Amino acid sequence: MLALFACIYVPDLPLQAVLGAAPHLRHEAVVVLNAKPPLYTVAAANQKAREKGIQAGMTRLQAEACPGVEIQWRSPAEELATHQALLECAQKFSPRIEATAIDTLVIDIAGLGHLLGSPPQIAEHLAQAAKSLGLEVNVAVARNPEAARLAARGNTGITVIPAGEESRYLSSLPLHVLELSAEMAQTFEHWGIRSSGELALLPEVELTERLGQAGVRLQTLARGAGSRPIIPVEELPAFREVRELDYALETLEPLSFILSAMLSELCQRLEQHALAAGEIWLRLDLDSRAVPVYERRYKLSVPVRNSKTLLKLLQLNLEASPPEAAVVKVTLVLEPAKPRNTQHGLFLTSGPEPQKLELALTRIINLLGGDRAGSAQLLDSHCPDSFRVVRFQAPAFAEKSSRKYNAHTQTGSQQAAMRRFRPSRRARVWLRDGYPISLSFSGMHGKIISASGPWRTTGDWWRDSRWERDEWDVAANLIAKANDGQDQQPASEVALYRISYDLFTSRWLVEGTYD
Repeated sequence: MLALFACIYVPDLPLQAVLGAAPHLRHEAVVVLNAKPPLYTVAAANQKAREKGIQAGMTRLQAEACPGVEIQWRSPAEELATHQALLECAQKFSPRIEATAIDTLVIDIAGLGHLLGSPPQIAEHLAQAAKSLGLEVNVAVARNPEAARLAARGNTGITVIPAGEESRYLSSLPLHVLELSAEMAQTFEHWGIRSSGELALLPEVELTERLGQAGVRLQTLARGAGSRPIIPVEELPAFREVRELDYALETLEPLSFILSAMLSELCQRLEQHALAAGEIWLRLDLDSRAVPVYERRYKLSVPVRNSKTLLKLLQLNLEASPPEAAVVKVTLVLEPAKPRNTQHGLFLTSGPEPQKLELALTRIINLLGGDRAGSAQLLDSHCPDSFRVVRFQAPAFAEKSSRKYNAHTQTGSQQAAMRRFRPSRRARVWLRDGYPISLSFSGMHGKIISASGPWRTTGDWWRDSRWERDEWDVAANLIAKANDGQDQQPASEVALYRISYDLFTSRWLVEGTYD
């Protein structure tokens, strides 16, 4: 299979990243400034701004002197998010992608002809995929990655270079596409060399004598003969969106509008990778020195991919615990997880969607508090009823656990289950030679027929909540008191109880009864 590479280049990435975050500015004259004090210069400008005389490298004062120009600040975070979105888009075509620069991707497209057609058709598919992200890109296809990269950086639109004609197609490109150093650019300027074709025609021996191997490498690139293996990106995609706001947001309504747009883009990218959100990380940079950052993590009970559901979750949490100052920057990250698939029965009515469970839990927590709603998690302790409340998590293998339970019950094995009294009931116990012989609690009394124990447990001796107790399992035939104070007939069956004696409070308690 012959090698074939495509290059996607995003011209004026700082400008396109800003317009992607603020699409309402697309029809305005926009100038993007480098935010590097003390000298602020123009990094990029769109066509309408250039028609007004704006050029790259101008100072801030020169740009502001032009009437009708919208000034925006360069955002590295938004540029990185744009690069990540383009990378994920390219991964739908090929797994072998090199991120040559933040605005340049080189893709190994060998073998895609069977799926997408000829090289021009593949390039068109790549351009349309980038356009769906709101990006205007240059796409070039060639037999080696360097020729494709130079053609994409030097030509607009789509360029397809036939095999063996790389030098002819690159000859008209200006020298700056070779990314010359300042010293090398000055040297070629003195020589009168202004295009790749002129550099390619220089004699090799004399060029080597004057510029060394660096000059030979540049000439090789200009001839389209530079060939090298690409270094594919191996990192997992990061589902992250950042918005730097033009003005501080003091209420939740405009903040919800920003979050809605960010979640829509993130959920669309999750769907492209057949993933869902398992956790949300929200960071708000605030206009306050006392509390500069508002940061929250929300672990979801079930993976969610619906942007409206995620937005409602964030709104409920922000209403319960709002930021203490106006918001100037928003960072939103969705941790990916495998979506949960539900198998519906043929004759069963469909239940509520699992995504609605998260909304219901959030509303309950907002009403009752985080420590009063959730799942009980046992602690690593022998202390009875030792647990804590944690956020509810849907079991990942509920069906598998159910099959195990059904298989276990079908074997006929039987185990006694204890029904605990909550709270434990106060009792009176009579002893003989250290063994309980009589029991009275909750209006019942009677003899203890047999007893097993005691089992002493103790723990947390270094804390105020230390405990120490003796536990017994007893079989008793108790008699209940009637309303007239007379004893009723004893029960025909013997009941089994768990009783305990607290050595710190000197109290007897009935913990529960066995079925």
